[in-house]
Amino acid sequence: MTTQNNGNDQKSLTRRDFIKKVGATGVAFGVASAFPVMSAKADLKPIVYGAALPLGDPTGVEAKRASILAVEEINKAGGIKLPDGKHPVKLVISDSRDLEPGVPVSEAILTVERLILKDKADFIIAGPERSEAWLAAARLSYKYKKIMIAGPGCVSPRIEATIAKDPEGKYKYCWKIQIDARSDLKHALGLFGNLKKELGLNKFYVMIQDVAWTRAAGGAVKKLLSTKLGWECVGLQRYPTGSSDFSLGLIEAKKKGADMIYMAFEMPQVGILMKQWADLKVPALPIGPMPSAQDEAYWKVSQGACEYAIPDMFWVGNGPSKVLNPWTERWFKNFTRKWGVEPGQSCGVPCYISAWAIKDAIERAGSIDSDKVAKAFYTTDLEVPWGKLRFHPKGHDAIVTNDPKTGMVTMWMQWQSQGVEVMGRHSKRVCVWPPAASVGKIIFPPWANRA
Repeated sequence: MTTQNNGNDQKSLTRRDFIKKVGATGVAFGVASAFPVMSAKADLKPIVYGAALPLGDPTGVEAKRASILAVEEINKAGGIKLPDGKHPVKLVISDSRDLEPGVPVSEAILTVERLILKDKADFIIAGPERSEAWLAAARLSYKYKKIMIAGPGCVSPRIEATIAKDPEGKYKYCWKIQIDARSDLKHALGLFGNLKKELGLNKFYVMIQDVAWTRAAGGAVKKLLSTKLGWECVGLQRYPTGSSDFSLGLIEAKKKGADMIYMAFEMPQVGILMKQWADLKVPALPIGPMPSAQDEAYWKVSQGACEYAIPDMFWVGNGPSKVLNPWTERWFKNFTRKWGVEPGQSCGVPCYISAWAIKDAIERAGSIDSDKVAKAFYTTDLEVPWGKLRFHPKGHDAIVTNDPKTGMVTMWMQWQSQGVEVMGRHSKRVCVWPPAASVGKIIFPPWANRA
């Protein structure tokens, strides 16, 4: 069963109209929907999952959809088993608005607190998405003794670093089912090493949005590629949220002979960036974390200007890839069947996994008591779409590996006009890294003058 506590609709109207305009469709805002509960005892109290998501942003829409799908699946499978029987799950979603320009962090904090106090959420399975907002709201987890998951968004390394300061005290209820910008980059060093060794690329330019996680990503890529792989960084530009002109940075990258532009942007204006890149025929290969360029609808939205771009999909499950285990295909096909679009905003999988991970921990703990569930999280060993879910004991973050049998497998895909056949669908999104998940090879734009 699902309800939605949705405040401040009028304030978000312009943003949401923009989302609809660019094609990131979602379920109706402010409308409650219910899913059948099968096998769970109707007289048992529901376990309440709460999610504070930016519903005016495509990432929030996908996170919402994934949360609904997970709860629907859990309830259809019988709910959550406790000693007194199988309990249904109730999902309450509130609009955090934390990705909208000008919205203070305090509003996201209040959204989480309302979920706990008004909606009686037993667990916060997702949100807020902005790393700064999640960290500010995290204090509520200890205040109210509620498990709080950093999932969609939340890629700043500050989250696990903060949790690691007091993992069994102040942050004992805080866990992270997500990658972080720095560890993601470390696991992509093989990709960048391959670009240098096999394809001869050696100069790069950095263009990033000026928010916490993208600053971390930009700083890490500048340092690691230069010191570990011998690349030459020829420039770096930061852009405030909402920027719409990137031509000066693109022209500079082209002038300085960059072979690659590392782009880290969460805002939808990355579409403008890609169109300018294509119009200027910049030979540098665009690559990096660009959530707005991940969705399958983006080809149409960008009018094909995204071709050759390589968005960081963060982990397997955010798009078509090799099937790592039954959950990879189950998630991909169920999401696509239910919503009519493939998953791809990088914010759906964490919510989906979070819902199932909490169910797993509750059942192993035999209780919804937060102390017992938190203790159970330490021994989580759960097969999920991206491989295995296991946690680091200190930072409470998901373990990232290149082996789907031991942890989270990352994924990079390239937009290619010819596409590939994968998991029963033809897709222009082609997974090109890592080898464990890839289904194709990187290609260059014709104006790059490469084979």
